[in-house]
Amino acid sequence: MNPFEDEIEDMNVCKGVENCPRLIADFRRFSNAPPPLPLQQVRGSVVLVAGCKSYGKSVYGHRLLHEYQAEGLAPLELLDDGPFDDCPARQKDVLRKLCSKTGLLDADDMSGAEFDKHDWAAKLSNVMSQAGGEMVVRLPGMMPNASGVAAAELAWEVFRYAAAANRSKSVFIYEYNAKDWPRDWELLRAAIEENNDHKVRTRVLEPFTPDELWAYAEEIMDVSPHQEITLEESVPGSLRSLFGHRFGDPSLHLKSVHQLMRRSFANAIEGRSATVTFDHLWPAVELLGSERP
Repeated sequence: MNPFEDEIEDMNVCKGVENCPRLIADFRRFSNAPPPLPLQQVRGSVVLVAGCKSYGKSVYGHRLLHEYQAEGLAPLELLDDGPFDDCPARQKDVLRKLCSKTGLLDADDMSGAEFDKHDWAAKLSNVMSQAGGEMVVRLPGMMPNASGVAAAELAWEVFRYAAAANRSKSVFIYEYNAKDWPRDWELLRAAIEENNDHKVRTRVLEPFTPDELWAYAEEIMDVSPHQEITLEESVPGSLRSLFGHRFGDPSLHLKSVHQLMRRSFANAIEGRSATVTFDHLWPAVELLGSERP
């Protein structure tokens, strides 16, 4: 009976790039994501995607994979291989997968390889220069709470990917998860801007607008087969006011709105009410506030 009982739809990881059921149009519903840059601007570079937690970075990365695939780049999805606790583990895994994908080295040959970061950078550049075609590679992420990874170290890694992408006119997509947004992002961006000798294109996702949040909730209710319970006349206005008042709040995004609505409907169902009233909504709002990061 609860229209929001199911989890929010997962569009993060591309489960099968060549046969993915997602269309590019599926990713264009929300305006908080900037338009993808034209291929001629990102070819031979890293697209660094940033934004607060749950703003849709992974969905946007999925979209970029398909956008550039549609323009002729061979796609490689590695996001699902992470996240990793440290840079070296990720670097080695990415190199192993690229070697296997391009056929330049059997994946098993990399299993026991030991090399420092400069060896890794040289091998990465060599693999991409011999790849035999332009690729769009979606990199695995780091743990959001990974400690000891300085902005300068991560910036160095991003630069090496950019240099390697330039060798084959390919594109690397990297989604940056900040432990402390926006502080960590500002540190990384400053490190990149200070030493950016290679092409790094940044795309930052903004908060969802109040209209987008309400449209999402309304769409779920409209298509749900469970129409037994409706919103009391005053509740839509209360929700829109809430979304407007807390615009930019990191705790307000599609997942939290979905949870808010699920709890509100659950409260009405528990009270055997045919409508969701403000009294059902307010306890869910209070829980939402208590869960702010």
